[in-house]
Amino acid sequence: RADIAVAARLRMIGYGLRLLRACAMTQVPSGARRTLEGYSRYARDVNCSTHWAISAPFVARAQHDVCASLQQWGDAISLNGKIRNDLHDYCGGSSECDTPFKDFHTRTVSFPVLLLLASPLAGEERRFVERHFLSDDPSDLALETLLDLFWRTGTLVRCIDHIRSNADVARAAALAVSARCDCAGTLVSLMETWNTHIVVVAEDRVQAARERDRR
Repeated sequence: RADIAVAARLRMIGYGLRLLRACAMTQVPSGARRTLEGYSRYARDVNCSTHWAISAPFVARAQHDVCASLQQWGDAISLNGKIRNDLHDYCGGSSECDTPFKDFHTRTVSFPVLLLLASPLAGEERRFVERHFLSDDPSDLALETLLDLFWRTGTLVRCIDHIRSNADVARAAALAVSARCDCAGTLVSLMETWNTHIVVVAEDRVQAARERDRR
């Protein structure tokens, strides 16, 4: 029916506009990104094309609970994708940039740095890290010192723990979609493959970096 088709198109347009607004807002400078909670919201929204890639075929006609589960999956995967890229910058390069350690050299606040600052650092160590990443003052922090702090505080391993936790959320959401939507078999398989791939690649990169820094 024509009225159903129009309603479906309107739902897709509305969903697309909400995603576009969320992504556009990530380009507005915000001090909230200097907290783990604020950075997590930024990471979720800046990668919101993930939501569209998975959800678009279902948004128009699927039941609300299916769309909600797809949204939950997209939130977890988008956040994990950003954490993985931030992590890889210190573990051999990321999919966002071919230059390893660019985040360090550009003094960019990222997920590993925020986790490090949440650790019980010694006073001088904290001042070095905060001066490098949270101010424009000249910095004396060496890359080797930062990597040593990452390993000593378990920061990179805790990044993996966050990725695994988000992956559990994504897996539960995928199972909920599978239970509620008869036509979602291939989609759910893709969702789980995507989910697992992020975890495995992140774990492999951190292990390789650990072996690199032991030499």
